[in-house]
Amino acid sequence: MFPELKPILAEVFELAPEGAKYVVGGNYRERSLTAKGWRNCNLRTQFKRLIQRAGLTPWPRLFRAMRASRETELAKDHPIHVVVGWMGNTVSIAMRHYLLITDADFDRATQIAAESGAVALQKPVQQPHAPSRTKSHEKQQAPTEQGLVLTNATECDIVHKCLTEGKGFEPSTGFPAPDFESSC
Repeated sequence: MFPELKPILAEVFELAPEGAKYVVGGNYRERSLTAKGWRNCNLRTQFKRLIQRAGLTPWPRLFRAMRASRETELAKDHPIHVVVGWMGNTVSIAMRHYLLITDADFDRATQIAAESGAVALQKPVQQPHAPSRTKSHEKQQAPTEQGLVLTNATECDIVHKCLTEGKGFEPSTGFPAPDFESSC
């Protein structure tokens, strides 16, 4: 049990009727013992009602959001293999569905950048707005005089086999390698 749950459960225990064994009682537990299990209990609807009764607005995907926020909290203090073991999923599932980027992560990143004296890489000036759609676009020539377009380029020789000894850059697929002509 996580330490932050102990006072909450102790309070619920004090409020529970004499002899109560479970936190979730009443008809919910009985309905959960059927073939459909907890799906029969409609916990999300009841949970939304409790949230509204507390004066809050229910958020989308209640249980997934709670799981994601808890898994994110645990991942900050514990190794990920331990967290996914506790939560009952895998690292890839946690990364894809549960681990979140928090505001504290952004704050810490900007603080580190500010302390290091890093310069922002974003261009400070945006491009001018586009002209009205009724005007025709001006045709632009390639700026060859500025050295931006290479006008004397020659055809490239294929050096695939020379650099890789005929094996290629990607893993073998089981198919024979194509026979490239080479000037090696």
